[in-house]
Amino acid sequence: MSLNQSRAVLAALLDLVLPGACASCDAPTAPLCRACRGLLEGELFETPRRAAPDPPPRGMPLVTACAPYAGVLRRLVTAYKDEDRRDLAAVLAPLLAVAVEGAVGERGPVLVIPMPSSGAATRRRGDAPVAVLTGRALRLAGGEGLLLAPALRPVRRLADQAGLGHQARADNLAGAYAVRPRWAGRLQASQVLLVDDVVTTGATLAEAARAASEAGARVVGAATLAATQRRADPGRPALVKGSSGNGTPLPAASRRGLRSDQEPS
Repeated sequence: MSLNQSRAVLAALLDLVLPGACASCDAPTAPLCRACRGLLEGELFETPRRAAPDPPPRGMPLVTACAPYAGVLRRLVTAYKDEDRRDLAAVLAPLLAVAVEGAVGERGPVLVIPMPSSGAATRRRGDAPVAVLTGRALRLAGGEGLLLAPALRPVRRLADQAGLGHQARADNLAGAYAVRPRWAGRLQASQVLLVDDVVTTGATLAEAARAASEAGARVVGAATLAATQRRADPGRPALVKGSSGNGTPLPAASRRGLRSDQEPS
């Protein structure tokens, strides 16, 4: 039995004994209670919006996000990735599907590349959470010709990004990714969409775009669940904004409700 199978069996056994808890407020309703679901609905943009850090790193693609990285959504992303709450994929995957649809638009076919986890993080967590979530989102996305392409891998050890500033993140990630050999030929002349859970400084997506572009791919954009609201100084605009810079939403896919009952198993 694999590690992931063992964890699934253990989680199922615990569910028989312990009631599930809301990942946001710990109410005895899993994965998300009705009150927190309502709060999350209120945090989402009506349609996905462009997100751009200020200043954006060189080579960063256009990013489409579903919400600011705050409130309930922030707690859910943290719980999903770092607290082993994989049940939250039923809530987060439909949101990521909307961001993917908004970023892809009418393009197709498109290879969808999730941001890779380090080997240490994958061993610690038992899987690559962004890749798992991306796969579930693509099963929900309405676009044709979307193919999950785990084409990137880290080529050196990275420092923990938490707490690093804009330039430090860029320096930490410079030259950090490479295309997996088995994907090198497939990326040539292909359209590529990058996917991550959150965009903060944009350094991760810029580095991924560099690696994919050097392999001959055309990076058409990126999709994330959320975007950190950052300001270089109080007089400059926040990260999350509309395509014209005035806070207006993009004309993308219609907003999908948080109906996890439609999520495939």
